[in-house]
Amino acid sequence: MASIRKLHGAVITLDDGSTVQVERIGRGRYTTAWRDGHHVYLQTKDGEYSKDILAALSGTRHIPTTEELGWGDDDAPWRLYRQPLYRRLTKRDFPNAYRQWKSLAEAREAAFKDVRGPNWRGHDLNARTLEIAQASPNVDESVRETLQALIDKACDYGHNYCMEFNQGNMAVHPERDELILLDPLFDLDEVRASQMATLKKHRGY
Repeated sequence: MASIRKLHGAVITLDDGSTVQVERIGRGRYTTAWRDGHHVYLQTKDGEYSKDILAALSGTRHIPTTEELGWGDDDAPWRLYRQPLYRRLTKRDFPNAYRQWKSLAEAREAAFKDVRGPNWRGHDLNARTLEIAQASPNVDESVRETLQALIDKACDYGHNYCMEFNQGNMAVHPERDELILLDPLFDLDEVRASQMATLKKHRGY
């Protein structure tokens, strides 16, 4: 059956004056994702530093190549990043990457059961996740080293950034069966603040 899909298009003007026609492929709480035929462009709100962390670790195995492109026009409160297009993580096509992801997801779930409580912080969850991953025979050494690098860099931005490994936020290297942690961090403080604001709104505060 034929279908027509409405596209959410835009034109991005880069610092060198060149333009890129892109299609919006996703929109979350803090990031809007756009793509052309070669790259994904990530538009992030001011104060959201998870892509900064990825950019600082660009070149690290299992971390996406991430390039900061600068602020929006007229000091708009958002920044733009660029990543290559990666392949979608599937069990059938990429068994090794899928196994690594599954092991990390299980480690993170177990870690959350250990640290959750009224005052837990992102760093607590990250450190416990790494401990469990280090003890797992199903997590490769290169993945463990990447987790350590991610945790160390996240600490430069405080103790609020949490690792998470939702399958939709994972990807696969364009040339081999290797897991890429495409979007592995979120700001716990921002999520808590948003949840509190929503709660107050519902209660009429």
